[in-house]
Amino acid sequence: MQVYKTFFKIAKKYTNSCLIYLTVFMILMLYMSSVSSDDSNNKFKASTVSFTVIDEDNTDSSKALIDYLAGKHKYVTFDSYDKENLQDNLYYERIRYVLNIPKGYENKLSKGEYDNLLTHTKKSDSAAGYFFNQDLDAYISSLRMYLEGGFELKDALKETADTVESAKTTVESVSFKKKTDNKNNGLFYYFQYFSYIIISILVAGISPILIVFHKEDIRARITCSSYSKSKQSLMIGLGCITYAVALWMVLMVCALIVYGPSVALSQKGLLGILNSFVYTIVIIAITLLIGSFNLDDTALSLVSNIVSIGSSFLCGVFVPLYMLSDSVKAFSRFLPAYWYIKSNDMLGGFGGETLEMNKYINNILILMLFAVAIFSIYLVVNLKNKKKAA
Repeated sequence: MQVYKTFFKIAKKYTNSCLIYLTVFMILMLYMSSVSSDDSNNKFKASTVSFTVIDEDNTDSSKALIDYLAGKHKYVTFDSYDKENLQDNLYYERIRYVLNIPKGYENKLSKGEYDNLLTHTKKSDSAAGYFFNQDLDAYISSLRMYLEGGFELKDALKETADTVESAKTTVESVSFKKKTDNKNNGLFYYFQYFSYIIISILVAGISPILIVFHKEDIRARITCSSYSKSKQSLMIGLGCITYAVALWMVLMVCALIVYGPSVALSQKGLLGILNSFVYTIVIIAITLLIGSFNLDDTALSLVSNIVSIGSSFLCGVFVPLYMLSDSVKAFSRFLPAYWYIKSNDMLGGFGGETLEMNKYINNILILMLFAVAIFSIYLVVNLKNKKKAA
């Protein structure tokens, strides 16, 4: 047990850095899970769009249209309406929509010509612009109805203004889901960011210990003792497992305290715990592999950040999976964090995912295969290191 004890004596030297990671994670998680769980309700909320108008017609009809739009959205005016100035304001999102009322707008309305009445400029990916177009189309459709019904233009403008004003309604969002505590969503946001912190702490905490054991003088000293190589590897592996499982238990107890037994120990909560445990096994294998290379502290820190932050961005930890492109997701399938997050999305209902046990079990099995594959690579590398040392 001497190697096992030595493992934890070395681990004490890196306790402070691990505690910093853990403390920051807990503070961040308490904040993020509370904010995210509130946002996840997806309540309906009316929105206003900042817009400006280039009025080349300057008639009663164009002014009536501007008054209507200004009553529903945020009307912004500028001293200069040159193309460059408008493009800059669109780019920096001071405005989101530029409406152009060309000369002859009122004349076309009087003649019953409704095609190509207006032009506009907006960002191609602007959802706000589509929302603004709906209000604009509603106004033109109402005005057209009155004009084709025999109203004079002046009367049609007045009737349209009255119609759109009376059409304002209060919208109430009704949910048919059973009311649940926001802590339920918060728990799965906790599990989502668990993916990042477990890599960071284990790589920062265990890899330096393994590197110490792989140093030539330390390895030679242990080899000269009565310890066999197999027993030495067994004790080091046991130390890694003890360290990782202890950390996992600390994080699970924190989740239990913060979110309560009714949430953490529910069916989905227990599935989330199982998912996190299997993922922890994968991270142990990754940590053993990283530790098998003779890296200095700077290189180890670099590798730790690349593995933890890189996988978090690519696999849906920091950016939800449904927002990632198909090419990114295709690449992410080769990373274990992707399958962990896929299961967590199903449990938390994120991105419209629903829990399907066959898919959940499939994801767990894939994580186990990752663990076996990475551990096999570690054994090969470790064997080569032993032969080289001999």
